[in-house]
Amino acid sequence: MVRTTADLQNEFIEIPTGPGKHHEPMIRGKGPKVCLIASHVKYYGKTPEELQEFWGVSLTLDEVQAALDFAEKYPYLIDWERYAPEEDD
Repeated sequence: MVRTTADLQNEFIEIPTGPGKHHEPMIRGKGPKVCLIASHVKYYGKTPEELQEFWGVSLTLDEVQAALDFAEKYPYLIDWERYAPEEDD
């Protein structure tokens, strides 16, 4: 069986494809990348409620939770290093 990006999409998450697209999971039609949302929970201890409050009316709590669920289910699709805290030398 061949897996396509359609297999990974759900009601709240999309993976844009085509010229000029980054092929990264994001909130459908709104833009915040799943890696940004998930990294803030993983590295900075933010709660879904805090993230939803940060984005205000532009994201619902269901969308934030969908991003976290997606990151947990498909961790190999998340660029965890992009938003990881920098280590002090």
